[in-house]
Amino acid sequence: MYPLTHFLAPFLVGLILVNFGYFTFNHALIAGLIGLLIDVDHFLYYFTIKRDFNFKNAWNSAVNHKFEERTFIHHLPGFLIFTTIIIALFFINKTWFLILTIGYYLHMVLDYFNFKSWLRIKQKVKFNEEGFVFKIPLYEIILDLILIFLIIIFIF
Repeated sequence: MYPLTHFLAPFLVGLILVNFGYFTFNHALIAGLIGLLIDVDHFLYYFTIKRDFNFKNAWNSAVNHKFEERTFIHHLPGFLIFTTIIIALFFINKTWFLILTIGYYLHMVLDYFNFKSWLRIKQKVKFNEEGFVFKIPLYEIILDLILIFLIIIFIF
């Protein structure tokens, strides 16, 4: 999934919790940012292995599947460590527990759920912008539009 989707899904869930009085708007925003920032590990891994600190090269390498996309935090050991941290947070601060839970686990669901076979939409929208390569699956664009529509409903 692309960064926009990883931001929109937890942000929407956060907004729903705002409407129920569990979150503030800032908490919802932070949940969205956590969902987005989980993918920073891809770039850190690329920079560490390639010793190339060019963000555009790291991005294009990931989009073109020339380099490992998922790192430690996206596999079972990282999942278990992150889950342990989240469980500990439950006893320390329930708000941060919810923020991290929403951001991290929605990110993982979006990464591992097979939307392509479930929705049977295989087309991709491909384009370059300022040298950055994009190959966005059509189902992800549709999902983003639905998420944006729902976010607008919950904001207003």
